[in-house]
Amino acid sequence: MLRTVLIAILFLGTSVALTHADGGRVALVVGVSKYEHAASLPNTLNDAKDMSAALKRLGFDVETILDPSRSELEAAVRRYGDGSVGAEASVFYYSGHALEAGGHNWILPATANINSERDLRFEAIDLNSILEQTDGTAKVAIAFLDACRDNPFAGRVSASGRSMSRGLERVELSTSGVLVAFSTAPGQIALDGVSAKKNSPFTAALLSHLETAGLEVKSLLARVTKDVVEETKGKQRPWQNSSLEGDFYFLPPVATTSTPLAQSATNIEAIFWDSIKASRNPADFEVYLAKYPKGIFVELAQNKLAVLQQETSAKPPTIQSQTADLIPAVSQDKPTAPAEVAPAVPPAKPLITSADREAARLYKLSADKGNASAQVNLGFFYEQGRGGLPKDDHEAAHYFKLAADQGNAQAQSNLGFFYREGRGGLPKDDREAARLFKLSAKQGNSDGQRNLGFFYREGRGGLPKDDREAAPLFKLSADQANASGQDLLGNFYEQGRGGLTKDDREAARLYKLSADQGNADGQNNLGMFYRFGRGGLPQDDREAVRLFKLSADQGNADGQKTLGFFYREGRGGLPQDDREAARLFKLSADQGNQFGQVLLGNFYEQGRGGLPQDDREATRLYKLAADRGNAEAQNDLANLFREGRAGPPTKDMGSR
Repeated sequence: MLRTVLIAILFLGTSVALTHADGGRVALVVGVSKYEHAASLPNTLNDAKDMSAALKRLGFDVETILDPSRSELEAAVRRYGDGSVGAEASVFYYSGHALEAGGHNWILPATANINSERDLRFEAIDLNSILEQTDGTAKVAIAFLDACRDNPFAGRVSASGRSMSRGLERVELSTSGVLVAFSTAPGQIALDGVSAKKNSPFTAALLSHLETAGLEVKSLLARVTKDVVEETKGKQRPWQNSSLEGDFYFLPPVATTSTPLAQSATNIEAIFWDSIKASRNPADFEVYLAKYPKGIFVELAQNKLAVLQQETSAKPPTIQSQTADLIPAVSQDKPTAPAEVAPAVPPAKPLITSADREAARLYKLSADKGNASAQVNLGFFYEQGRGGLPKDDHEAAHYFKLAADQGNAQAQSNLGFFYREGRGGLPKDDREAARLFKLSAKQGNSDGQRNLGFFYREGRGGLPKDDREAAPLFKLSADQANASGQDLLGNFYEQGRGGLTKDDREAARLYKLSADQGNADGQNNLGMFYRFGRGGLPQDDREAVRLFKLSADQGNADGQKTLGFFYREGRGGLPQDDREAARLFKLSADQGNQFGQVLLGNFYEQGRGGLPQDDREATRLYKLAADRGNAEAQNDLANLFREGRAGPPTKDMGSR
C-alpha cells in the first residue's frame, strides 16, 4: 500500500520548547486499518499504537481510538478540542486512508463509503475542521497525517464527472509559525511499508528521532528525510513547506551530568564534586574543602587529599594503565586525533571509607528492591572496587543490565561500553553496544550521546561512518559539560570535520573546558595547543608540560608519549632525562600507542635511556606501528631492512 505523511505544526509563538507545564499536554491518536468498503492497511494500527506510546513517554495525556466510525471519530475530535483549551501542547495523529477533493484534505474513518464527491461531507472528516479545534486554544498545535496515497476510491466518479484525486493537497501557509511536511513530494507516491517491517518508512523514522533530547524540529526532519531516502533506496523523498521563525523542540536539551551520583543530587556541590572526584591533583580537593567545609563529601575529600599528598611526598604517582586512542606524532603540522571512548567514570584508586561502605550498603538494599538509580550506582562501585566491594566486572555488568532494562539512560551507556569491550562476561558486540548507546542518547544522556557519536565517527556497530551524524551528538554531549564530549567536539573543530568550520580558537576553548574537569585527553590536547601556540594561546612549553604531566599521571598513553618527548629534549623546564623518557615511552607503547612504539623503538635502536641496543626489539616495535599505517615507523623499519639489521620479515614479528 502507498502512503503519504503530512505534518502541520502550528505555533503561536516564535520559539517554543515543549515542557511539562501546568497547562499539560493532550493528544488524539487515530489508526484505521479495517475499512468496511476498502482494502485494509497492514501497518496503520502499529503506527498509531507506537506513536501513542511515544507521546505518552513525552508526557502527553493521550486518547487512542482504532478503526472508528465517523460518529466516533467526530466525537473524539470534539473531546480533543475541549482538552486543548489552555493546553501547553496538543497533538493530533492519524494513520489511515485520506484523499483530496474540492481543495480539501479528507480523513476517512473505517465506515467511509465514497461514491461521489458529495459523500465526503457525510462520510469523512475535513482536516481543516480538526486543525480548527486547537486554533487559539493550545500554545502549540501539531498534526501528523500519515495517510495512504493509493486512494481506494480514486476510480469512482462523482455526479459532476470529476474523479477524486489519489493524493493530498499541499497545505498553504497563510500565517507565520507553521511547518507542513509530507513523506514525499505532492503528487508522488509514498510507501506504506518496506518488506515485513511494522511501520511505514516515514513514521518509523519519525519515531526513531521524536524522543531525541535537544533535537530542533528542522534538524529532526532532516534526519527523517535521510532515513526515508535510505530506507526506500531513493524512491521516496520527504518534502516540507515552512514559515517557522523560531526553534521548536519535542524534547528540549536535558541538563544532566554524566554520572549517576550527579543525577541523584542536583545541587551545585554535587556537580562540583562530580567534576573533581577522579582528579589526581591535591589542589582540587583543597578547593572543595575550602568551599564546602561542611559538605556531604568532606570525608571523601579529606581521605583523597591525604592519599594524594602522601604519594606526592613519598614517590612519583603510580601510573595506571588504561586504554586510550592515538594522537599524531609530535609535529606542528599534524592535527590532534580524537580520544577513544572511555568509561563513564575513569578508574581510580579504591578508597575504602566509612562513607563509601555505608553508600555501598544502602545502594545494595535499594538495588535489590529494583531501584534503577541504585542499581547503576552499585554497578559503578563493583566496577571500581569501592565501598569494600570486590572489583568485579561481572557484578557491575549484572547491575548495569538490571537498570538498563528499566530504561535508565546512564546504565544503557555503561552496559553498551561493556558490550563494546567484551567485559563482565558479556560478548564483544558492537551492534548491541550501538543499540544501547542510541537508547541512552535518545534520553539526553551525555555519555550515550558521546559514545554514539564515536560509533558514527568510526562507522562501528552497523552504523555508517558519518562525521555529520557524530558532530551534533558530540555537541549535545559537550553542551551538558561532558568532558569527553567537549574533547571530541574540540577535535572536530580543530580538523574541520562533520560540517564544522575549522576553528582553532573554538577547539582550544573546548579542550580547556575538558582539561579543567580533569579529562586526560583534554589535558593532552590543550597541552599540544600551548606547545605550538595555537587557538589564540601563547607558545608555552612549561604550561604544555604541566598539562602533559596531568594527562600522563592518569595513565593516558598520549600524555605519556608526549611527556617522554619533553624529557628526551629537556624542554618545558624539565631536565634532559633519557631514562625517564624511556619509562614513559614504554608505558605508552604497552598500551598500543603507535607513536609511543616508534619513540621506544628509536631508543632500542640507539641503546638510549638505559635500554640495551636491540635491533630486533626496535624492529618489533616499528612493525607494530607500521602495520597501523604510521609513516615514521614504516620509514624507520625500511631503514633497518635496507641496512640488513632487521632480519627477514616474519608473520609473527608483531609478537614476542
